[in-house]
Amino acid sequence: MNGGGIFTAASVAGANSTTTLRNSIVALNSGNNLGTQAEASSTATFQTLGFSLSDNYNGVFTPLGTDITSATPRLAPLALYGGRTPTHALLHASPAINAGDASGQATDQRSVARVFGSTADIGAVEMRPLVVLNTGAAGADTLRGAISTASTNGAELDDIVFLNTVFNTPRTITLDGTDLQINGHMNIIGPAADLLTISGNNASRVFFVPSGITATLSGMTITGGNGNSDNGGGIINFGTLTVSDSVVSGNNANNGGGIEASSTLNLIRSTINNNVANFQGGGVRFFDASGSITNSTISGNTANSTSSAGGGVYVESGINSTVEVTNSTIVNNITGSAATTGGIRTVSFAPASVTTFIRNSIIANNTLPNPSKSGKWRYRRCIFPWLQFSERQRRRLLEFHRGPNKRQPTPRPARK
Repeated sequence: MNGGGIFTAASVAGANSTTTLRNSIVALNSGNNLGTQAEASSTATFQTLGFSLSDNYNGVFTPLGTDITSATPRLAPLALYGGRTPTHALLHASPAINAGDASGQATDQRSVARVFGSTADIGAVEMRPLVVLNTGAAGADTLRGAISTASTNGAELDDIVFLNTVFNTPRTITLDGTDLQINGHMNIIGPAADLLTISGNNASRVFFVPSGITATLSGMTITGGNGNSDNGGGIINFGTLTVSDSVVSGNNANNGGGIEASSTLNLIRSTINNNVANFQGGGVRFFDASGSITNSTISGNTANSTSSAGGGVYVESGINSTVEVTNSTIVNNITGSAATTGGIRTVSFAPASVTTFIRNSIIANNTLPNPSKSGKWRYRRCIFPWLQFSERQRRRLLEFHRGPNKRQPTPRPARK
């Protein structure tokens, strides 16, 4: 199979088709990365101007000395690493770092300035890497040290990555009793959720993101976070936060056992499971916040008190907010004995509007331990915001859930 990445064809006699590569990565495509096809008396060619990388260029062009062929690019999963569009960041030890053309574009896809380091990076992303060298709780070469350095760089967007020769087997960073405060714009790009675990050791939450900060956490497991009578066991976010390709598990707090979001939160390809909140949002609580849950699973979380709500997800707002759930699974979440809503609960306060869109998702096997509550409150387990229905719609929905035996018969006019 040819041209899984780029296919250049000259499909009629006399046609000529040329594709030119410069400072680009073509890799990890199905089939061959590059392919050509030409009819008789036609030409279809690739040429390179150098500074490109391919893990399999198939011999369709003659590489220059600055090209890198037959090398794995070490790309992080597609996510929001700054800018307005998802990109592939470069992991530590990527051969594309400092191997590009410094005379090219002044900024990368994210609008981050090139060049950083000895020369530009190959591809769409110019990394500004700070490398975590060990699993220590504090110090210049640790995750806390890298976050501290990135937090002093003002408006610059930094990329924290992890030394490949250390974090190529499962490692745990255990915090020293205080959370990691992200006080600057940054991406913390772990090697994978099964290779990097960051633990609060049940002594502190793990991450704190203040207002005005844009950050991405990817490729890690966040566990052992404790809100200590506050909100957000694993993460508390007041900024704009993306969590991708990660696991948030085994954390606890008053509200938002796994994550408390008070601004903007986007979950992508992540698992939020086995977290506990004393009151609202065992897995995630959106409080005066908007965001999205995409290609993710929220399962086995608990909102623990008798008056709690939203074992999986709780959305409450006094401002207009929107939460979108797409291609996701919300299952096996539970609330306390006199509580409501095992899966998702949404609440708004006038004049605000909370809008929840749920598409192509499964909400199943979420539990109210006291079945007697389900008859009275079943409408609260509905995936649509109750306050957005008209009075007539609410009445009809209640009648539907109470069952036909409890409907009041509609009197018919007497026949004359």
